Amino acid sequence: MSIFLLIVLIVVFGLTVILQKERSKGSDKNKPLILNCVMILLGFAIGVAAYIAFGG
Repeated sequence: MSIFLLIVLIVVFGLTVILQKERSKGSDKNKPLILNCVMILLGFAIGVAAYIAFGG
């Protein structure tokens, strides 16, 4: 299970890097949709990681 937790953390880190790159690009009409999708994915990944970390 610790391997799965590591994968989740890597995904969260990767999404954070992508989010920073998107933010630094400047204004985009699709940005709110992209940000919402990324935030939902981050929230889900963090939730799964917390669920596993506390014994599932």
